[in-house]
Amino acid sequence: MGIARFIENSRDSYKEFLIDPNTDNFIRYSDVYFETEDFRGALERAGFKRGDHVAIALENSITTALVIIGVLKLGGVLIPVNLGWKKAELEYILENSEADFLISTENIVQNSGAELPLGYKREQRYRNADVYQFGKRIHDPEEEENNGDRLALLMYTSGTTGKPKGVKLTEKNLLVEAEYIRKGHGITSEDTAMQVLPFFHINGLVIGLLTPFLAGETLVVPPKFSVSHFWEWIDKYRVSWVSAVPTIISMLLARTEKNDYKKGSMTFLRSASAPLPDAVLNEFEKRFGIPIVESFGISEGASQITTNPVIGRRKVGSVGLAQGDEVKVTDTNGKELSPGEIGEVRVRGENVFYGYFHKPSETKESLQDGWFLTGDLGYTDEDGYLYLKGRKKEMINRAGEKFSPREIDELLYEIPDVVLAAAVGVPDPIYNQKVVAYVKLRDDSNLTPDEIRRSIATKISDFKVPEEIYFTDDFPKGPSGKIQRLKLAERYAGEII
Repeated sequence: MGIARFIENSRDSYKEFLIDPNTDNFIRYSDVYFETEDFRGALERAGFKRGDHVAIALENSITTALVIIGVLKLGGVLIPVNLGWKKAELEYILENSEADFLISTENIVQNSGAELPLGYKREQRYRNADVYQFGKRIHDPEEEENNGDRLALLMYTSGTTGKPKGVKLTEKNLLVEAEYIRKGHGITSEDTAMQVLPFFHINGLVIGLLTPFLAGETLVVPPKFSVSHFWEWIDKYRVSWVSAVPTIISMLLARTEKNDYKKGSMTFLRSASAPLPDAVLNEFEKRFGIPIVESFGISEGASQITTNPVIGRRKVGSVGLAQGDEVKVTDTNGKELSPGEIGEVRVRGENVFYGYFHKPSETKESLQDGWFLTGDLGYTDEDGYLYLKGRKKEMINRAGEKFSPREIDELLYEIPDVVLAAAVGVPDPIYNQKVVAYVKLRDDSNLTPDEIRRSIATKISDFKVPEEIYFTDDFPKGPSGKIQRLKLAERYAGEII
């Protein structure tokens, strides 16, 4: 069933769909049809036609959720805009994506400093959002369709190097993926979810919005994650699950008093988008009694690829089992490896994208024989559970010894005073690379770099112990909250120079 048909079939449902916890305003499922028809009117008065490209730059809100669903219902191509993008980045995305429209607010556009395409007009308003119309584009039919399935979403990857790439996903990719997620987590219409991730990230868009919507759930939508209100909202709205990232989990641990919350309504907390240190997982479950379900997702797979079962055997440190799609670990020649052998993770399935927008060479390199080469290193165990060891580009090579920075992260997170940590390899004239680590400590901590080094030196080989440790509150992160190691390496180079 497509999104438009689902909306039509929900016209008689008076169940609450979206709730703003700051105001208690809400939208019922029966309202979605009429709201998206109002949205259709605003877009069509501005010149919208099916297949047009619509960029969205809005904070999380009921309006934003309705705009996203509305674009998909009307057959537009959705282009989520990262609100953290600077002037040049936003201008690049609007040009590269061939956006015909931008839905935003005057405040967001002015704060970005971006120059909108020549000839733009602020044509209409929908709720509290403005509709900016640019000069209409002629879109390449080969970019807009895959085996009869229309292009529905251009999701720009944050990227660790180079400019972001537009991941092309069809409506079928999104619908299939939402069903994989629903089944993988055992979600039903009786559940209530809360959105703490931005809609402009694949996790927030597909797992945090489309999956609850298509499952018939109630969804609590604050403008952004709030440590101080998180548990209050969980209790008030009887939230049963939340999709989060490790940085959010670490913040909840650091800033929630031990007795402030007991399990209550929560069935599980989902963690993805970056590795979750074992020490953080174990401490969270011990303190709050809420199971953490570790998962693995990518934009090119429309979000989730593997997940630990909600009911069944969860393996700490593993990102779980494939859900709907196929996953294998291979050597550089594409030969599948045996359990325990580390290689590159490859993915195939109906949720997997069909290419990067206007980037045929990158598409050809990444999609081989129907498999997507993720660039993630890992291995499977005898039961098929996947374990990730880091990104190929982030592996540290010290005098020929190659290892993942995650090994060091895990030990740093075992230190109670450490809130955030990331190890990275940086150039070294003698050994090729050396290890440095960036660490955020609890506010009342007096730990020194030497004390941290001594704490982990007995648990890891000497060549893996960070030679330098820097304290910082400023970690470069992608839109999902994932710490970007390569940018830390660039920072180090700038500091040294």
